[in-house]
Amino acid sequence: MFLPSKGIDFYDISLVDGANTPVQIAPVPNTYATGTPDEQANTKCSGSTPDQANQVCWNAKLDYNWVCDTAAGYCVNKYYCGSPGCVSDCSSYGLGLTDASTWSGNLVLSSAQCPQELQLHNTAGAYVGCLSPLKACASDHKNDTDPSRANLGCDTTVPNDGTYTDMYQCTGSIYANSCYTAGVGTNCCGCPDWMPTEFCNSTNSNQLWKNKALPYYKKFHAASPDSYTYPFDDKSGTFTCRGQSDSVNVNYNITFCPK
Repeated sequence: MFLPSKGIDFYDISLVDGANTPVQIAPVPNTYATGTPDEQANTKCSGSTPDQANQVCWNAKLDYNWVCDTAAGYCVNKYYCGSPGCVSDCSSYGLGLTDASTWSGNLVLSSAQCPQELQLHNTAGAYVGCLSPLKACASDHKNDTDPSRANLGCDTTVPNDGTYTDMYQCTGSIYANSCYTAGVGTNCCGCPDWMPTEFCNSTNSNQLWKNKALPYYKKFHAASPDSYTYPFDDKSGTFTCRGQSDSVNVNYNITFCPK
């Protein structure tokens, strides 16, 4: 969380290193500003389907977080003062994005949902969480005794320069740039298939990242679609909220294992 003393807050729930216990961040009502340009744009919208209505907002050069509130007829910021961890479609303005009804048990991903090469076990051998490929290839995990960890190919070299570890971690000469950056070409990291095509030009993608890294990150995204899933996941994982005034900052409730 980035919480300045005044102005707008930025916050997210990050699954970049992996996931174990579900957690939810929820702004407290009556501590944040409503009806501001951060929350509702002046752009009118409508459509016969939600996708068509949202397209009006995107055609107006508003970013991915803006969707059409068909009841109000205006584009609204679905991530304004919302709650990361939403598992619904998040398209209904004003619901707070707090539905965690599909989280199973006390873990974000069950052992059945987590690939063997990403599983984290305690000293007794019990499954306790799911590492991201980024974390599983880090120095403190890639040499774990679990032989399946080798399936990640952490030290495999990639064309031009770097290794699979660079690809998973979005580092090195090839993967250190976000694929959302205009003109970056194929030397980039990102462009997940859960983003509409207009936010990721087809020329701005790295096919190896899509083939090898994306299938892992999709499992985390499916478990918590509005959590921050991989490096450069800003467009689909960053929430903002503004205090009611310069003297009233936003308060947040942080809940573990929300139900």
